[in-house]
Amino acid sequence: MAFNNECMQVTTHGSISFRSQYLDYTPDALPFQSSPLILLFWSDTNINRGGSIHYRETNETVLLLSALQLLPAQYRSGFTPTSAFVATWNDVPQTYSTANATNTYQAVSMTDGKSFVCFLYEDIEWELRAQIGFNARDGNRSFTVPGGLTTCYSVYAEHV
Repeated sequence: MAFNNECMQVTTHGSISFRSQYLDYTPDALPFQSSPLILLFWSDTNINRGGSIHYRETNETVLLLSALQLLPAQYRSGFTPTSAFVATWNDVPQTYSTANATNTYQAVSMTDGKSFVCFLYEDIEWELRAQIGFNARDGNRSFTVPGGLTTCYSVYAEHV
């Protein structure tokens, strides 16, 4: 299942896909040739068991300034976002778990022609082969967060 926003697709499995639908719930080793991906917490989730996924695009000045504050100072200099895309996975459970553990995380992508994405993690109660990073689709360029997920952190990186 995917939610479409023209060229972005927010999947139930913790990723944002560009250009083509990529719905596989099993994390693969990066890089691979399929679709450019932002992998926020790519894993086997099932929102039919609970939780929700929300997304929106905005150009509201107050929200853009708030998003800009997520970036470290060295990236803010000379960068004035004109648009932001926010996707939130709220209280999403694992597919095969009988526990009531859920995860909440968010991607904030912003652009002014140059683009950044911030990964934000609030409540991480389960980890199941989750892949976090970026895939450029060319089979050569990708980035995987070393060591996977820890308790709670933010990752700042430019889109590949």
